[in-house]
Amino acid sequence: MSQYNTGQRDSILAFFSSHREKAFTPEEVIASIDGAVQSTVYRLIPRLVEEGHLVRLSSGRGYAYRYSDPERCPNHMHVECAICGRTCHLDEAISEELGSLIERATGYGVLQSTVIKGICPECRAR
Repeated sequence: MSQYNTGQRDSILAFFSSHREKAFTPEEVIASIDGAVQSTVYRLIPRLVEEGHLVRLSSGRGYAYRYSDPERCPNHMHVECAICGRTCHLDEAISEELGSLIERATGYGVLQSTVIKGICPECRAR
């Protein structure tokens, strides 16, 4: 698929890049970017997922999207808040240990890109 570097595409990527630890619904993206056009945001987000810039996550708000940094995320797991979408990167050693525990208990080989759902400290304090 060809890639167009439009102003809206650049704005969406810049928005996600500046909020790397949080996931957003398309509606939240539209509300957060001045001049964002709804149809363009809905068209570009799946394209950015396909290109590897964003990751699609299932949340209590439907599907939400988070910035994906391939240089930072290849060999570890993540913990994602089921309420606000904030994401915490687990270090590689913890990811390997968790993967081994799960594999021993279930026989499943765990992908290091696994996202574990939880509730972040800020949401638990509410």
